[in-house]
Amino acid sequence: MMKESSPASGRPKTGSLCAWPAQGWVAGLLTESSERRIVLTLTGLALAVRLYLVLTNYCISADGVAYVRMARLFAAGDWAGGLSSVFSPLYPMLIALAHHAVPDWELAGSLVSMTFGVATVPAVYLLAREVHGGRDLAAGAAALTAIHPDLAGYSASVLTEAGFIFLVVAAVYLVVRGVKARRAPSIFVAGLVSGIAYLYRTEGIGLPVVLAAFLALGPLAWGEWRLGFAARATVACVAAFVLVASPYLIYLRLATGHWIIGRELGAAITYKIGEASRDGAHWRALAFSRYVPLLAALRQEPALYLKKAALDFAHSFYDFVQVIGPLFAVALLVGLCRRGRAVLTEWSEALPAAIVSFYFCGLALLYTGRRFLAHYIVLTFGWVALGVAAMAVWLGRRDLPGERRLPAGALLVGLALATLPRTLWPLGYDMRGYREAGAEIARAAAPGWAVVSTDSRVAFYAGAEHLELPLSPKPDLCEWLEAHPQAGYVMLTSREEERAANLARARCLALVRRYPRYGRGYYDLFRVLALPRRP
Repeated sequence: MMKESSPASGRPKTGSLCAWPAQGWVAGLLTESSERRIVLTLTGLALAVRLYLVLTNYCISADGVAYVRMARLFAAGDWAGGLSSVFSPLYPMLIALAHHAVPDWELAGSLVSMTFGVATVPAVYLLAREVHGGRDLAAGAAALTAIHPDLAGYSASVLTEAGFIFLVVAAVYLVVRGVKARRAPSIFVAGLVSGIAYLYRTEGIGLPVVLAAFLALGPLAWGEWRLGFAARATVACVAAFVLVASPYLIYLRLATGHWIIGRELGAAITYKIGEASRDGAHWRALAFSRYVPLLAALRQEPALYLKKAALDFAHSFYDFVQVIGPLFAVALLVGLCRRGRAVLTEWSEALPAAIVSFYFCGLALLYTGRRFLAHYIVLTFGWVALGVAAMAVWLGRRDLPGERRLPAGALLVGLALATLPRTLWPLGYDMRGYREAGAEIARAAAPGWAVVSTDSRVAFYAGAEHLELPLSPKPDLCEWLEAHPQAGYVMLTSREEERAANLARARCLALVRRYPRYGRGYYDLFRVLALPRRP
């Protein structure tokens, strides 16, 4: 049975029901239900939402194809091939394990994500309860985790987001619990979890940095624990992380000849620079090389890199609002205003705030966007719940026409009704043409032909080799295809055809079918004419 914990200091419980006026059936439901029942109900809701999204998913993610490719290599015993990818290895390894029970590779990857996504709900509840000191804000944070559109979508996709988010929440929770109980073993486990997070996504390398700095500087910043415990806890956290992460770090050193934290971050930075640089081909080629120096862009084109970082930082505010949702962003702002300086002076609140701030700023220096910021929004959900509660109280006191008052819980119902349609919209619907075209090729073509496209998902569903379509085939598309005799089909998007109209009118292509995208967009599948004899 879960027990309600108290904050480390004597401050009022920000999540205590007694701190708020009665909120009708909402307060009654939380008061009369046990914590176990609340958590199980919200976890069941998360499971139902994510299972629905898994079963209605129209198309695998672009990165998901690469994760499945790695998983197949691991399953075949080709460890060197799997580890040579730019992506971290743990998630594909888990897909390979799940494939023993689930024959479909895409479904196996989705179920791994779903498992972590569902587990994040009770983890967020426990963390919010420890940080904010009561069950109402913890329930609100967990409920938002269960139905949030981006979190639910990532939890039903072949992507690393769901697992990484769970590991971040678990590590922060273990540190908060360990500091409250002054237990270094809990901090050691948090370090282990941080190492696992790094093996899940490269940017996980920053998590032990923030945790270790927090533990070491805590006696000076808050005075809540002594220097002796700070030293033991910091050493435990760092040692545990090194224990888990060092084998992969050593492998990268042996494979590349350099000490690097991962291939993905360097590749992402150089690819981003390539989009803005006049020498884009050079940067794109560097992005896919075996070794990508993390600071190559800063050294070679410092002005362009600094401009990119500044623009990314400015745009991150918009991306953060979009990923958390505008309504919940307002609630977050209200919640932070309600807490005021306590967000910094209370160490248990300062830790999640520090992690969010660290990654918000740090990712702008590397590679950021809505998807990357989604990893850390759950750490703010306690304040979001506080803001929603404050707004509900304020609205409940407003007089409506006819001397009426807004019904208790109306704001919560309104937020749920505004959120759920976005959450339950089938994933990959606008990309369904990739799956349908792949199935068309699989039915019509003999094994051995390759699919030419800028997206590997068509070839994935066709069970065929993928050939990357150059931005400007030289000297033209038909002669380029002649140099690649295995090419049997070409898939073009409407944007690609608009950008280079001669592609779709090439003499060597015959239209097979047009597939809808969204709006006026579409995909065209072409068969390559006069196919040369297969080698």
